[in-house]
Amino acid sequence: MRNNLIRFSGLAALIASVGLLPEAAANDPNPAAEARDTLDRWVETRRQQADEESRWRQQEAFLRQSLTLLGEEKALLEDRLTGLRETTGVQRERREALEAENEALRAAADRFQTALNALETETAAFARYFPRPLADRVQTQINRLGTGGDAASTLPHRFQALLGILGEANRFHQTVTVVREAVPRPDGSQAEVTVLYLGLAQAWFVNDTGDFAGRGLPAADGWAWRPDPAIAASVQRAVAIQENRRAAELVTLPFALTELP
Repeated sequence: MRNNLIRFSGLAALIASVGLLPEAAANDPNPAAEARDTLDRWVETRRQQADEESRWRQQEAFLRQSLTLLGEEKALLEDRLTGLRETTGVQRERREALEAENEALRAAADRFQTALNALETETAAFARYFPRPLADRVQTQINRLGTGGDAASTLPHRFQALLGILGEANRFHQTVTVVREAVPRPDGSQAEVTVLYLGLAQAWFVNDTGDFAGRGLPAADGWAWRPDPAIAASVQRAVAIQENRRAAELVTLPFALTELP
């Protein structure tokens, strides 16, 4: 509609100009030149109008495209914002779950440490009655216990040491062990003897010449050794059988149960 009005106005101006030509001809010696000039101005006006309309159409298309892009960008931002809200909610729930799990683990660790402390105390007290071969074998693990003075020990290391001590003690208790060891004589001197341990319950010893023999019983901070020369030959036979130097036979040795405090 706007374009039609522009064309109609221009055409009306042209007709008016041409209609005035007879009147102007009386006063203007060159009416044709005036008409051409008027027509040229009208053509220039139309060209300017056409250029303006073309620029407007280009700007309109650009603006419409910009609005479309802005709309798409807005929708994308809204989707991202919704996703961030959902992610934040999931992360908050996950954080709360992890905090609850961490709290449960701390409580379990506290209970474990309390139980471990009690077991370490009992094991350290029990280890005082270990025979020398077993005590030497587990001394490193004993030093790792919380009661052993090793401040660098962690809970896993202490628990591993505790299991190591109990495992070695159980193996020693289930076997018959023959070792060379020094035991005190009645006069206070030390005698090199062969000791036959029956687990952790009892031991018998004899020297190479057979003139010094006896038995051992568990006692705090080392075993108590009691001379008994009458069992020397029996101990020698039992040791020979255990070392496969003599055929198996029935050997009688004195045995006494000791009740630990």
